[in-house]
Amino acid sequence: MNLPSERVYREMRSEEASLWFVPANGSEELAFLIKGPSSTIKALIAGCPLRLLFGKKGSYLSAGVRILDIPDAPILISGPQREAEEHQALLRAVRERRLPIFLFNEMDVCVAWTNLELSKAASLQVTELLGDIEEL
Repeated sequence: MNLPSERVYREMRSEEASLWFVPANGSEELAFLIKGPSSTIKALIAGCPLRLLFGKKGSYLSAGVRILDIPDAPILISGPQREAEEHQALLRAVRERRLPIFLFNEMDVCVAWTNLELSKAASLQVTELLGDIEEL
């Protein structure tokens, strides 16, 4: 289980849904945190697909997930990556291609976790999109 930092916990409390790539356990590990509706979390646990999304405009980076809980109307959860630690965690995650993912419900309670694995092709695409993270 992952306990978010004070900064992330404050952000989590102020958002209905969002996500964070963050360092964990004294920066020795990484974590991908998603806060979403309980119904969507249940769909993920039942096996519905999740797709990562990234967008960059100038020096601004956003990350998101498309969760196909309802095939013809998937939910999109996204948020800006504002902090340098998030950029560094994301870059490290795409290099390592494996990280734990923690799912939080509307009450900011971690209700499930598993490991996320990225394909080599996806990892290369995200690395290329990120470019020099010092410019973000």
